[in-house]
Amino acid sequence: MILNVCVEIENKSHWIEMPHRLYYEFVHKSLLTLQSLKPEVSKIHASKDFCKTNLDKLYENQMAMNGVVVYSALALEAYINYYATRYAIAFHKDYEKSLSTLNKWKIYPHLKTKKILSEDVLEKIKKIFKLRNDIVHPKSSKAVVGGAQSGSLNIQKKIKSMDMKSFVVDLNSIFNAVSKIDGDEKAMNKQNPWLIYD
Repeated sequence: MILNVCVEIENKSHWIEMPHRLYYEFVHKSLLTLQSLKPEVSKIHASKDFCKTNLDKLYENQMAMNGVVVYSALALEAYINYYATRYAIAFHKDYEKSLSTLNKWKIYPHLKTKKILSEDVLEKIKKIFKLRNDIVHPKSSKAVVGGAQSGSLNIQKKIKSMDMKSFVVDLNSIFNAVSKIDGDEKAMNKQNPWLIYD
């Protein structure tokens, strides 16, 4: 389900897709999957019974964890591109390919509102995209067999140790930060709320 909004741009009505809402729904579905699997996954880890059925559950759990991160990044990227189109941010089409998503989050709301998002919000965006990049652009590492582990956790171990509900709350705080500096977004979100765990 990709929703649309009708907006007036240069005295013409336009439909603009809002794919960020679809990706946000995927975040939520992944989180629900994690919550439903948690008792079973805990039992599997405690019993160390790694039969095929249990491995399938562990795999499903890992996919849901990755889904929360990847779909969060997709939602953020889709939202900031929607925002630029929705409010006809000057030159956004020129920036589309050359700016990182983080820089779009710094620039587009500022161009519209003359306000900036806090460093805390920008750090959360950076964190989400770093995790997403670590998942979708993995770098193999090597370790000496029997030797001490290297200092960094691999990305799957890192994701397993995260509190995904807090992660989604952080994602929501990013979207809410735009509403705090942009009255148009605040009014639209009040009229048609879409964030979960708000």
